[in-house]
Amino acid sequence: MIALADEGKGVPMSFFFTKDDLRKAVSETNVSDVSIWIEHGTATKENMGELVYWWVDDTDGLYIIARFEAGLRSSALQSWIRDGLYTGISLGYKSEYDYRLSVTGKKIYEISIVHKPFHAACRIKQILCGGGVARIEEALDRIAHKPQNQDPWSALGSLANPAI
Repeated sequence: MIALADEGKGVPMSFFFTKDDLRKAVSETNVSDVSIWIEHGTATKENMGELVYWWVDDTDGLYIIARFEAGLRSSALQSWIRDGLYTGISLGYKSEYDYRLSVTGKKIYEISIVHKPFHAACRIKQILCGGGVARIEEALDRIAHKPQNQDPWSALGSLANPAI
């Protein structure tokens, strides 16, 4: 799954992410420490997948690539996404703030697949299976061997169009 998780349009020191907040979160958080849930775990905190890569695009914000777990619930979730029931992405995070309620830090601990995201642009862009998954894994390998300042979309090749 490829998705836009946050646009990074917040105001500094607020409860919403700026692109700098997102860059900091990406650099300080290991992808293996971030869970993939449905609706922020309101029904179950079962991890539905694995965050395999994330990056902050200077224009759009935080993109994620996640792989779904094998299993019946995960298969059902993928069907719900394809059928349009779940189309959004939302970040679960903890904030640290001072006595003036100015936010001094944010730590992302989960990414949720949601029916209606708080930020309308935060949507699932693509669900891949079969050969598509292999192409994503190859693209991630190419990304891992490129300089950090290079555009990650270029490594995705034919999958680079986020509007699909």
